[in-house]
Amino acid sequence: MMYIEIIKCITKVGKDKTIMRTIGADNRTKELRIKENFKISGLTEEQYINACKQYLYAKKNDHNFEKLSSSSQETYLVENNVLGYRFLGDRGLVEILKNFNELTLTEIYSIIVSLSPRSNSVCNVNINFSTLLNDKDNILIVNAETFLNQIPSMCSLNKKITMWTIDTFIQELLAFDYENNKNVSIKAVDIYNNQFEEQEKFKNILCIPPFGLKRRFERGKYYGNDSSTIAAELLFKNNLADDGTLSIIMPSKVNFSQTDAHFRQAYEKNLIEVIDLPSGTFSNTNVKTYLYKFSKEYSDNLFISHSIDTLGEKYNLTEVTNVDSTWDFEKPFKEEDEDIANVLNKDHKKLSEISTILRGKPLSKYAQETSKNEDFIYLDMRAIKEDGIDFSEAKKYRLDKDLSSEYLQDGDLLIPNKGNTSKVVLYKNSDKNCIASANLLVIRPDNKQISSEYLLTYLRSAVGQKLIKGLLRGTAMPFINHEDLKGIAVIVPALTKQKELIKNYTSKMEKYKKQLEQIKNDIMQLEQDVNDIICGTKQDF
Repeated sequence: MMYIEIIKCITKVGKDKTIMRTIGADNRTKELRIKENFKISGLTEEQYINACKQYLYAKKNDHNFEKLSSSSQETYLVENNVLGYRFLGDRGLVEILKNFNELTLTEIYSIIVSLSPRSNSVCNVNINFSTLLNDKDNILIVNAETFLNQIPSMCSLNKKITMWTIDTFIQELLAFDYENNKNVSIKAVDIYNNQFEEQEKFKNILCIPPFGLKRRFERGKYYGNDSSTIAAELLFKNNLADDGTLSIIMPSKVNFSQTDAHFRQAYEKNLIEVIDLPSGTFSNTNVKTYLYKFSKEYSDNLFISHSIDTLGEKYNLTEVTNVDSTWDFEKPFKEEDEDIANVLNKDHKKLSEISTILRGKPLSKYAQETSKNEDFIYLDMRAIKEDGIDFSEAKKYRLDKDLSSEYLQDGDLLIPNKGNTSKVVLYKNSDKNCIASANLLVIRPDNKQISSEYLLTYLRSAVGQKLIKGLLRGTAMPFINHEDLKGIAVIVPALTKQKELIKNYTSKMEKYKKQLEQIKNDIMQLEQDVNDIICGTKQDF
């Protein structure tokens, strides 16, 4: 009997919902309940995985199952059990095999690895990674367990393929299934082990590092301290051939995180292609990811694509590198927008050339909340509304230290720097002393070049909103970097033209607001008339 069939037998799940999994919101241990033909309940995730391991090892070593009796159920115990676990049930595994419905190899891998604590790095969508392997032989697949639905197609390419996996069970499983394929070799290799010494060179390396891996890495040994960038660095230095390509999937934070800045600087010119992967690429995580392709040959150009199946557009590195040496691979696509292109093709200035960009301040330890006569009001995101500042949402504080230099000035603009928002408000004609919180950015216009009202209108316009939203980074909690905000393009007409535009805009806006208010009142009256006619208190309109 093929060993893979035994694993299929034990991992019968999915099509007929035989095994039901309940996963708690706090990621508690998954409980597996096997209904009907298995009649086994109460297995934890660890017990289930080790039951699979036990049976696999037992069959590999031709061990027999010894039938033991108990008061409530029969227990089947593997003689000389390598792992020391028991598989509990009231039916023999041979009987289970008789009731087995075939599952595909992909489904089996998905089932087994989905129970692993590292399942957030398991590819969840149908991305054809095989297209990355077509042009070169001598291929290395790192963390093979994460390419679940790709393994069969990869191994059918008739190329020399080496697969590394951290999980010894997966290594055994793959070795059993591909023992007759001379082009495929499988090793249990942990690249994060301090004794990692694999030096074999490959022309094509494909890797999905485990996200959020908690390991202690030697300080100063690597450019970054994240498991993704360390994997890229190790594989690039130790295992990539001089004419080879490293394709590695990493979270988007690599593009802008300060802790990864040295990695970006070191490998920027080795980056030859970036592919924007779709949301939901990985199960159990909302982490935004890209596929990065590195070569040992330096280049000032790279390709950017939204699809793994097609070569993207070619760009110069300067087009995706921001002033703070971060990477913005969405920038070229943003600039394809017609409105933004029109702005960039006209005479314009950077926001930093016509204003000062300030970051809000964290609440000082010198401040104490009070309900009495306040020294200042602390404005945070809750006070920023679509139509202005709501001071009722702000808190009052008493100061034990002079912070008057931090007070907002008349004409300042405020923008939240966190959350999926692009609201802009004007601080004007306020008799209150206010300080902006750390989750706000302050734009202080140079009134010799631009009026606050014009800049407010510009940033609230359709093109202004596109420019601001284009700065958002991250997915779970989008944010705006104040250095990025400095680079926003602003069309700056003469001050007289600005004042004329704002005067006309304000006049028409007030007119339309009054008309809108009248329409709302007319609608309310119409609804009341209908109600009165229905109730008989009014005869007609």
